[in-house]
Amino acid sequence: MTTRTRKPKTRSMKYDALVGTLALTVDGKEAGSYWLDSRRVANGVVVRLTKFVACRTANDAAHYDVLIGSKGERRCSCRGFCKWKHCKHVDSVAALVAAGKLS
Repeated sequence: MTTRTRKPKTRSMKYDALVGTLALTVDGKEAGSYWLDSRRVANGVVVRLTKFVACRTANDAAHYDVLIGSKGERRCSCRGFCKWKHCKHVDSVAALVAAGKLS
């Protein structure tokens, strides 16, 4: 029996603070463009990512809610996070929070 090693995906993002948008790419391909609405709450930051209508497919949700907790907890309402406990939405929002770009 052979073990397959999965190649790590290359993820990048472009955040426009003036307009409040986030564009994600995975392995060089567009993976979503979102409007951001962030709020600081007692236990961290909650962000609603609303996907641009032009970028949605029939299976996509209209928005995802992401929590980056002050004690390290991370959550997202997307199917990927529910299955794998990590996703591009959490990774991107966590990076923005760590860089002090979201409050």
